[in-house]
Amino acid sequence: MSKKTKKNKSALIIIAVAVICAVLAAGIRYYTETHKNAKPAPKATSAEMTAEKAPADAPKVIVYMAETTPTGIKLAPTEVAVPPSSEDEPKADFALKVLLKSGKAGESEALIPKDTELISPISVKGDVAYVDFNEAISDNFSGGSEMEALTINAIAHTVVKNSNPNVKKVKILIEGRDAETIGGHFELFDPVEPVNTLLADDTDKP
Repeated sequence: MSKKTKKNKSALIIIAVAVICAVLAAGIRYYTETHKNAKPAPKATSAEMTAEKAPADAPKVIVYMAETTPTGIKLAPTEVAVPPSSEDEPKADFALKVLLKSGKAGESEALIPKDTELISPISVKGDVAYVDFNEAISDNFSGGSEMEALTINAIAHTVVKNSNPNVKKVKILIEGRDAETIGGHFELFDPVEPVNTLLADDTDKP
């Protein structure tokens, strides 16, 4: 093969490589431009999952969810519309069930122990609301004292907020019996009154 032929062949190879590189670069540029502003679909919150397209004038409940703030995990009130299928249910029962579902939605997995359920309707005696859970609330609890305080207060705030004005405290039962504790850090022999120091406020905003 002559030197001239070799030079021509080398030139063709260089040109081919350059063309391939240009095509790849253009493809990468196109992909980057078309995807750089794309945002992932927002994750549905437990409130949205529960709302069932409730009408705009539907009654509302307030559910206290765990929220990560610059000063730690706090409880934040979340407004949830009551769907037509739950309008005949007491607001406190509906709100508490929404709180329990928040763990299944991935929002409060540590706050709400896995498989926790309300096994009977909330009952009220005087200023105390009685809430009866299955054993999962204690058997599946894996947090420390701070998380247990948040769990107890999320329940207490949610129930008291959505009950009649006379209700001030919440008595937690497990399978119909007085609960001694949820995670071993706090005794629950007496009814629980919600603690406001665990609520998020303006100082917790970034």
